Amino acid sequence: MSHHFRLLSCGTIGGRVLRAGTTGTVAAVFSSSFYLESEGRFVCIGTETLGLGPLNAICDAPGKTDWLASGLRDGTPFIAIDRSVRIRGSFAFETAAMESWHPRPYPEAPHPADLRRNLQELRRVMAARLPDQGLAHCVLGGQNRRPTTPLAKAARGPIEELRTWLEMALARSPNHDPYPPPAMDALAGLGPGLTPSGDDFLGGTILALDAVGADAARTRLAASACDDVHRAGNRISTAHVRAAAEGYGSAAIHELLGELRAGRTVTYPERLDAIDRIGHCSGWDTLCGVITALDAVVAVSERDGIPARPASTPPIVRP
Repeated sequence: MSHHFRLLSCGTIGGRVLRAGTTGTVAAVFSSSFYLESEGRFVCIGTETLGLGPLNAICDAPGKTDWLASGLRDGTPFIAIDRSVRIRGSFAFETAAMESWHPRPYPEAPHPADLRRNLQELRRVMAARLPDQGLAHCVLGGQNRRPTTPLAKAARGPIEELRTWLEMALARSPNHDPYPPPAMDALAGLGPGLTPSGDDFLGGTILALDAVGADAARTRLAASACDDVHRAGNRISTAHVRAAAEGYGSAAIHELLGELRAGRTVTYPERLDAIDRIGHCSGWDTLCGVITALDAVVAVSERDGIPARPASTPPIVRP
């Protein structure tokens, strides 16, 4: 017996899996959400608590729905047909009224000095709420930065090398190696969970470079990160990093990037609340990448007078 719900919205990339005629299987099931896969592409379906993102599809099922307890299992076939997605013997989701989500354009870029002040205020707001797990204390802890876990200790060196590479890439140093440092390979797949901390960090770095128009550095880093994460063997995490390479991340990250550019610091607690709801600590690990990249942008801009892009447009919607 199938349960019937409606899909209300879906990220641009996840929507590619839901096109009429698509077939595939359930790839992973959790209490709060589940993934469908078709030919290496993924969509994550959940209730409104899932949040908006490039792979996420929000349905009108009750917020306390437990997909794992419902009996949904990996490998179950699905088909997208007749304005619906049908999972054999389990669920049917109507897609007729589903809206497509993509990030809004960013506001006008601030002067580097203003961006530095915005980052300082963000650090002040989040200082008392950094999670113990993941990379947050190691990367975002200010003068108290410390690698307190084996994960953070393993990530610290590669992150410092990547930070140095970013500054040289953004400054277009004549001594700059155009390829990201080999130590960056150590971040791919680093950490437990559906999307490891190292992968989330790389995705956040790519998104921040895209937000400020650092296209050359973003292109190099994205190509290397996608290859490294793919080799690490986590297909779902690879899909999220590839989404970042196209300029798409979770709505919470895009909104915070917009606030950093606009300087509306009063909204930071609300934005951090949304980031806190992304995975176990995936939102914070992504934010680590964002701030690492923006710190490099500010340092180079103030030192060398290289301006950021005046304004940015939404990512190009690719078929």
